[in-house]
Amino acid sequence: MTALTENTANSYEAYRSLASISIANQSAASTAVTRWVKVPTWANQVTFLLWVDAMTGTAPLLDFTVRYPDLYGYPDDGVFASATVPGIAGWNGITQVTAATLTVYTIDIGPSVTGIADDDTGSATASSHYAINAVLPPALAYTYTTAGGGASPEDYTFRIACHFRR
Repeated sequence: MTALTENTANSYEAYRSLASISIANQSAASTAVTRWVKVPTWANQVTFLLWVDAMTGTAPLLDFTVRYPDLYGYPDDGVFASATVPGIAGWNGITQVTAATLTVYTIDIGPSVTGIADDDTGSATASSHYAINAVLPPALAYTYTTAGGGASPEDYTFRIACHFRR
């Protein structure tokens, strides 16, 4: 197993700016990056925010998902439940982003997410809100994957943050 890197940015704050990514001239087929973040003991809800500022090139593709740990031995990558979140069987992340047409994608997770049914659907260009009714574990992993290799290399600029709440 590969050890995952903990994102410790503002690790005790309710709002955490996790990453600001700028990729220029990606020509590799795909690049996946996974980090994990501790959930504060007082938190029972979290909102992950993904701002896609720019995507250019022949065929830019961006995937984003949040995963739960198996809780035995995390933070190794093998113990984070692959593409699974309790509350939605087989939730595999947001609908693949193909263009920077939306300002922000949001993923609400918590046992008291109300007003929105568990949502595993969405659109690369329309619906950008996902809701998962599930109890928060002690840690969460997030993964973003960018694809390149088109006739013209792809460029990406995006930001990731999360906001923990009671």
